Amino acid sequence: MPDTPPLSIAIVEDDVILREELGHFLQGMGHTVHELVSGTALDDIVQETTIDIVILDLNLPGESGFEIAQRYREDYPELGIIILSARTAPLDRIGSYEQGADIYIPKPCPPDELLAAIRSLARRVKPTQTTDSWQLDPIRHLLLNANGTITVQLLAVESSIVALLARAPKHQMSADDLCALTVENNSNRDTSEVITRRALENKISRLRKKFAQLAQNEPTLIRSVRGEGYQLCIPVNVLPDPGSKA
Repeated sequence: MPDTPPLSIAIVEDDVILREELGHFLQGMGHTVHELVSGTALDDIVQETTIDIVILDLNLPGESGFEIAQRYREDYPELGIIILSARTAPLDRIGSYEQGADIYIPKPCPPDELLAAIRSLARRVKPTQTTDSWQLDPIRHLLLNANGTITVQLLAVESSIVALLARAPKHQMSADDLCALTVENNSNRDTSEVITRRALENKISRLRKKFAQLAQNEPTLIRSVRGEGYQLCIPVNVLPDPGSKA
């Protein structure tokens, strides 16, 4: 079988033994695994790092797997979602897909079947990255791929965020620096207040979603880096402002 790139996988499962067994198995396959017990715990980890695939039980404390799948499919369209549940009634299977799951697997599940599902999803959530740079037009707030077949219309503040990350060392910047500099670099001043960390998080979440909807075969646009801030995941060339002095 073809190799699978290392993935960041969240297992949301309230059965401690099963959760630890799955975590140990997937870590042994080279993946980063986050073992969680609820949707709230998933929310916390997503604020700290990028998750590629989430494996969800349906019966969970608090939010059900259905509710979590629906919420995350809306907020993170590029996320891979696998439902792993002992509930095998047709309504449960159908409901899982209707709420946003990519794959439904009944328990008990052979490890090789789960691994095959992960490999299948990896082709979507971790596609082969292009070496061609995207182009950011900071005047018209347009993000265009190398051959011009994809155009993403950005808000001024979104354009500013992408430009800052594209110019930063390692294309990475702390959340505090982004909050402070986004307004300074936003020529349209479409916000009258300094951007808070929460507002920045929301703007980046919407930006990721917008990009993922229009550039479905591209990597995630921006990823969270635990303890560091945010990093741009695609090469972007910021076009010069024709009105600026050389």
